[in-house]
Amino acid sequence: MDIIDKIISKKRNIYLFLILLTIISSITLFLIPNMSRGHDLIFHLSRISAIKDNMKLGIIGGYIYPNYLGGYGYGNPLFYPDIFLYIPAFLSYCGLSVIASYKIFLVLINFFSVFSMYISVKGISNNKKSAIISSILYGFASYRLVDMFTRAALGETLAFIFAPLVIYGIYEIIYKDYKKFYILVIGMSGLLLSHLISSYLMILILSVICMINIKQLLNEKQRIIYIIISALITILLVGYYIFPMLEQMISNKFWFNNLDTTSKLLERSLPIWSIFLEFPNHIFTKLWIPTGIGISFIIMIYYFIKNYKKINKFTKICFIIALVLILFSTNIFPWNLMQSLMSVIQFPWRLYFLATLLLSIGSGLLFNDIKIDINNKLKLLFITSFIPILSIGILNFFEANIKQVGEYDISFGEYMPINADKEYIERRKDVITSIYPLDHTFKRDGLNLEINIVNNQYNNKLELPLLYYKGYSATIGNKEIEVYETSNGLVGIDIDAMQNKKISVKYKGTKIQLASKIISLLSFIIFIITLIIGRGDKNEKKES
Repeated sequence: MDIIDKIISKKRNIYLFLILLTIISSITLFLIPNMSRGHDLIFHLSRISAIKDNMKLGIIGGYIYPNYLGGYGYGNPLFYPDIFLYIPAFLSYCGLSVIASYKIFLVLINFFSVFSMYISVKGISNNKKSAIISSILYGFASYRLVDMFTRAALGETLAFIFAPLVIYGIYEIIYKDYKKFYILVIGMSGLLLSHLISSYLMILILSVICMINIKQLLNEKQRIIYIIISALITILLVGYYIFPMLEQMISNKFWFNNLDTTSKLLERSLPIWSIFLEFPNHIFTKLWIPTGIGISFIIMIYYFIKNYKKINKFTKICFIIALVLILFSTNIFPWNLMQSLMSVIQFPWRLYFLATLLLSIGSGLLFNDIKIDINNKLKLLFITSFIPILSIGILNFFEANIKQVGEYDISFGEYMPINADKEYIERRKDVITSIYPLDHTFKRDGLNLEINIVNNQYNNKLELPLLYYKGYSATIGNKEIEVYETSNGLVGIDIDAMQNKKISVKYKGTKIQLASKIISLLSFIIFIITLIIGRGDKNEKKES
């Protein structure tokens, strides 16, 4: 019995092999004492630290991090979902350092990424060997490891867990049992709650796959209905994040609204030769990431071209879309013409995310289609797949070593109101300013301010040390007064001439935030109950 037959002979062996893949792909985490400095590392460590601090304040699921910007608060969770970050935050809350919690979290991400790929390809192909091949290629994929270590792009790294389920889900709806639509719902919900840009790209690819199969979908319209049902359920499940974000975007402008002018896609596209180079050459050039899709994928593309006529339709779809995406990531694509439509992705090489996904799935399916002896090719694939582990691992040893989280990092301040300025906030300090002289004192409890007016002789305008987001409320006694955004992007209120009055200001949230949380919670409960009942019915049918 060859090695791959031994692996798939027992469930235990499969799980042990997936754990082995996890350990190998996580080797850098075990060898480096702390954490090598990825591009976005401090930003994400700050998010984890902020959630931990919120837990200490008794805040779960808050829309604003209160300790950012010297107490002014930062609405990162309004725009960048953080539900999965509660895992490392909880570990840190229990006593581990933020760095240690983050490293454990990355190991978990590695495991669930290869596990997700395994169950997805096994479901599509009904072939465990194909699923093992896809898991190896996916676990060791150059771009996935670049995301995790070099870029420290935590949201996109998380997206690698759910992306295979999305493809598996759409495959079931189009080609097989459309009543397994819940797979697409789970995958797409997880993707949206991991990384919005990856979700945007995935929706474009799903649209392409549906268009390719439009004839079949029109002939069996119930499949279209289940795609629509999947989309509606997904929106309801993630509504607690989507609707509050849209509410803020409609009510105000933020720094990320300038992406169309700041994302110079053509300048950030890759040269054509970089597709084949798998080395951290950005050390010597202006390219930001180790380039190349990976030698193992190039081998699989060779097998795909060589055996094209023998290959299943869906395998062809995976490879052809992946190859197009790889070409689109280079400077031969007219990115200057696509600036307005695609500016949100910021970097053309983000397309490697989908290319890696589709090539991993397609490669496993390819072995199943052309009946190659997997055991003879496994060593070659394992060795070539291991190259990114070495190149990116070596690079990590030369990066600065991060021991702890310093001040909260807001990166470029994308989620600050367009009128706000970080340097102005730092100069301003924790004070209340007014147009006319104001005799007052105040105390702060997170985002809550209690202002005691000792003497105010004028109808005054106050600017408070709080970054403005829709949802703030202010009361004088039992009377609610208007809250607005000042010209500096801060919370402002108007008061009449008064003496010895108390003003209470807090982030109360909005009706949409409350309603969307309730809707998402109820939708989640109903969705889980429906799955349990459906599973029970299937078991009864099997027994009968």
